[in-house]
Amino acid sequence: MACAEDVVTTKKTLRERMQRERAVLMEAQGAEASARLLKQLFGWLPFQEAKGVHCFLSLPGELDTTPIFAACQKA
Repeated sequence: MACAEDVVTTKKTLRERMQRERAVLMEAQGAEASARLLKQLFGWLPFQEAKGVHCFLSLPGELDTTPIFAACQKA
């Protein structure tokens, strides 16, 4: 039983560490990645000609989709 508990503890510790590292990475690169994505999306002809757009609301740690909603409201 001790071995199984060690595995569970190790997995939990590793998962928490990876979540922290991902958060740091997204903080450092998230804004840049979001800007690149938006530039590509807004320059894409099918997006420009779309009559409707479906998009998800981003969660913390994900690319920011707020500008997509703002652009669609202006159109």
